[in-house]
Amino acid sequence: MTVEALKQLDIMLEKALQPTKVTLNILLGILCQLSKVKEVMLLLEKSSETGIQLDSISYNTVMTRLCNLGEFSAVLKLFADMLKKGVSPDVQTFNIVIMSLCKSGKLRKAKFIFKSKGFAPDIVTYNILLHEFCLANEFDDFHDLLAEMGSGEISPDAITYNTIVDGLCWDGKFSKAIDFVKSIDCVFKSDHVAHLAFGLVKGGRVGDLLRLLEEMMDNGLILDTRMFEFVIKAFCKKGSCDSIETYKICLVLDKMLGRE
Repeated sequence: MTVEALKQLDIMLEKALQPTKVTLNILLGILCQLSKVKEVMLLLEKSSETGIQLDSISYNTVMTRLCNLGEFSAVLKLFADMLKKGVSPDVQTFNIVIMSLCKSGKLRKAKFIFKSKGFAPDIVTYNILLHEFCLANEFDDFHDLLAEMGSGEISPDAITYNTIVDGLCWDGKFSKAIDFVKSIDCVFKSDHVAHLAFGLVKGGRVGDLLRLLEEMMDNGLILDTRMFEFVIKAFCKKGSCDSIETYKICLVLDKMLGRE
């Protein structure tokens, strides 16, 4: 299918028929879905040789796939090529670049782009950086970004809330994580409690979890299968197997099942 599509493109060019951006973007999208990186790069080169001006959609499509494949250097090279050719990047472009920099261990450069004049980050940008700061144990940057986000106009989403809960637990700030979840008033609440439960169990704060579950259930929170999944997974990862820990597991599960 892809070979035939590329042949048809060659035929069009031989007959002096100029394909549109839409045509190229569709073809790029198909090639990227199939992870045909070599063919994608050849198509980009061919479009440049024939004078076809690609747009941010074209580059974003390719850069997203390259990032997902772990080809971070290729993403940055393509970003440089994009700027060189005068194609204006959008927020999605910057998010892909920031993700690639973070994944390749270049957090300082990612922060530099984030702070660049004229770049207006969105919630995706914040979610990426919050998550990557946690993974890199850069908790000073994590808390600074939280403060900056709180003073701005960006509204958090479910991913943001979960990332904040995870980050606070990883940083050992369990009380803050508990207070944060209690302060959330949205439809995603049970999901955030599930993330908190995982962090509390992993951090050895089973007593805090029992008290939290009791309080949440008294306030009408319904404990769903996701909660069970996170709690059981946390105990498994913690590797608890002695009689005391087994008893604690039973206490938590009994509480979740509404049994005394």
